[in-house]
Amino acid sequence: MKRAFLSKILMFSMLVAGANLPSIDSELIIKNWQVAGPFLISKGEQGINDLMSLTSPIADNGLVHWFSVSAANANVQIHYPDTNWELAAYRYGQVALYNVGFASAQLPLPQPKRALVHLSNVSSFSINGVNYPGYPYPDDFVMIPVILDKGINRILLKLVGKGDKDFFFRLLPSTADVIFLSDYTVPDLLEGERFEDAPFSVSLANTTGLNLKGLTLKIKGNAYFYEKEFSFGNIISGAIVKPPLKFSMKEPAQAGKEYFLELEVYYQGKLLNKHNVPLEVKKGAEVRRRTFLSKMDNSVQYYAILYPLDNDDSLYKEQGGKGYALILSLHGAGEEAIAHVKNYRAKEWAFVVGPTNRRPYGFDWQDQGRIDFEEVFEHIKTSYNIDEDRVYLMGASMGGQGVWHIALQNPSPFAAIVPHAAWTTKAQYTPEIFNRSTYYTSPEVLALRQRALFYANTPFYAFNAMHLPVLISHGALDRVVPALHSRIYYKLLSGYGYDVNYRENPTGEHVWGVAAENSSFCLDEPAIMDFLKYKKRITHPTHVRFKTFDISVNNKYYWIEVVTQEKVFHETMVDATVLENYVQIESTNVETLKVELQKGLLDDNFGALNWNGTVYELNLNEKRTFTFSKNKNTQNPTKPIKSKDQYGVLPTVFFSPFAIVYGTQGGGNVTDILLNNARTVSYLQWSMANGYTLILPDTDLDDNIIKNYNLVLLGSPKVNLVSRKIMPSLPVQIENNSISIGDKILYGNYALNMIYPNPLNSSKYVAIFAGTDEETEKISLKYLSLADKSGAGDFIIFTKEIEIQGWGAVKGLGFFSNQWELSNNDYVVIPN
Repeated sequence: MKRAFLSKILMFSMLVAGANLPSIDSELIIKNWQVAGPFLISKGEQGINDLMSLTSPIADNGLVHWFSVSAANANVQIHYPDTNWELAAYRYGQVALYNVGFASAQLPLPQPKRALVHLSNVSSFSINGVNYPGYPYPDDFVMIPVILDKGINRILLKLVGKGDKDFFFRLLPSTADVIFLSDYTVPDLLEGERFEDAPFSVSLANTTGLNLKGLTLKIKGNAYFYEKEFSFGNIISGAIVKPPLKFSMKEPAQAGKEYFLELEVYYQGKLLNKHNVPLEVKKGAEVRRRTFLSKMDNSVQYYAILYPLDNDDSLYKEQGGKGYALILSLHGAGEEAIAHVKNYRAKEWAFVVGPTNRRPYGFDWQDQGRIDFEEVFEHIKTSYNIDEDRVYLMGASMGGQGVWHIALQNPSPFAAIVPHAAWTTKAQYTPEIFNRSTYYTSPEVLALRQRALFYANTPFYAFNAMHLPVLISHGALDRVVPALHSRIYYKLLSGYGYDVNYRENPTGEHVWGVAAENSSFCLDEPAIMDFLKYKKRITHPTHVRFKTFDISVNNKYYWIEVVTQEKVFHETMVDATVLENYVQIESTNVETLKVELQKGLLDDNFGALNWNGTVYELNLNEKRTFTFSKNKNTQNPTKPIKSKDQYGVLPTVFFSPFAIVYGTQGGGNVTDILLNNARTVSYLQWSMANGYTLILPDTDLDDNIIKNYNLVLLGSPKVNLVSRKIMPSLPVQIENNSISIGDKILYGNYALNMIYPNPLNSSKYVAIFAGTDEETEKISLKYLSLADKSGAGDFIIFTKEIEIQGWGAVKGLGFFSNQWELSNNDYVVIPN
């Protein structure tokens, strides 16, 4: 891996007086490690600690032993002895190559110091029992502030990956209180264009032992850019943040010139650090990055865009011009959106746009990845003159899976889709045959977990592609995602009688070809472009049928919208047909239904609608949108109900701007635990989602935060003032030595994770991560679901046995009703 990191950072030795420990003096590299592994890994087993058993079915004789590994530098290579990977793959398939290993080392120091851990391919690590998130991928930008003790420092790394391992780990001096990381999100400048208030962001790390309030960041004025200054709130000790910023130019960009944003960061009027952020200048025909402010978390994100060949200013909607087609292309795992779109050649007839999925690995285009896609799609439609009846969705590998997930959940916007080398489900792509949680977990808990995760069972939703032309592409020699996955989809869609085509390249591997003058990327082949070019979506189909399960993912199909279900997280089906001036609708598990009968569906002034045997007369002169409900309270709710925008399950607290509020009332050790938990949540939002978060103590919560943010509360009512204030209004109660779920009480030491409409502002969520004692407060993030939906439901209760039994340690799990109550009995409680 290229190690140019230090050359990208400019640090100043200007420490705030008395703020923190001194830094280590120079780079420290650990050359001798003790390693244990390989242990099998299975999806959804976040909490299991394999070191507690030292057994593994792919190790020699099933036993794992510690062994020594030496390295000449920070790059460490691990080869597990007596492990036959070829035999393991032969017996169990590729899933047996995914494993966890641990590397341990000791580092003596004569006095306490602070440092920066620079790492890659390390999933997480601990120093002297304090846990830190890592970064499991080979990227080069991660540096994490840490504190080292006097004497022996015990370091333990968790390594996740395929087969034998390599990782990078070193400690660097922390010679500035705030440092710039080489992770920034910036737009490309365009030759001849002058940007005004263009969004960008840079990553900053607080290396001190203090919370820094009132930092300011300044863009220095120069010949090219206007001076600007930004203030932002509390950056807690050891945290990394990536705040949204904007720059404005004095003149249009010129090709051949070098442009830098000259940044300075100040605290209490003192300059702490400065750094130059480079900007590229692109010409009209080149792929470029464009940035926007995300509504999900107020962060700055980018998308890659390739303009049509004859693009000019007339393309902008406000200036008119013809409507172009739009190709939305989703990148695969480990690939940047900008690199992905560069594989395409410019079209005369279409824009090509690549969303980011937030990071190169991201979220499998589910959850935050899907929301990122939706935001980019809306941004493109409002910024350019797009023919919305000619929008095409395509992608490769993980991006191909994203095509299936997004388009089958909501086929309405698309004229056609092309998934290439796409897997069906994660369970089939990386089978869970070694999921140890199933050994210990009750079937009731597993059933509830499966319901929370069913939104990702994409083949189930193939039923929804009734009006969606599909071209499936795959290489017969693909060993990353076998062609079996695409053949399954082809069989499913063909069985429904849908418009599906299948192209399997007999010599093709995972992807092939490069974008060049005389050849093409496999998604840019002429046959695929010819398939798309003249397809137009059906805007008002007279027959609509679809299935849904989790209406927060999607609840609207063409002219039918499921507003609420009778039973949350249960299969819902609608079959609707227009016959002249009569509408026939059959449905299951629908409580409230909205129908939009635009002209083109019903052209008469009056009509009738039959919903499951009940007939409604329609006056189309007065309105075209109608809402029908089996429950009057749903139409005029006096309190929150479960709808698309507030449907629940724990991860959704992270799908709109959130503030992390940690408790300060539990004494020094507990406050340190909760502060570290706050850093962990914020760090994961940055490293996984390229996101931005606010962190504040429970004493600093104000009305502005309550009004505008979901609240992530860390700590029980005993230690968090905000948890204490809202807990009486919640259906699940946590006390010092018990958790109450309705009339059921669990006594002992438990951790609780729960989401609920915030009693202080019911339009926002509150999520609680807490424990009944110090130990369970520390483990309360074990089911943190930033990376993907964990299956935790609206609430989950578990014990410290999670480290041995995984989901077997879950003692409570479930969903609240449509009225956010326990009245539906849709939960399980397992006494010890």
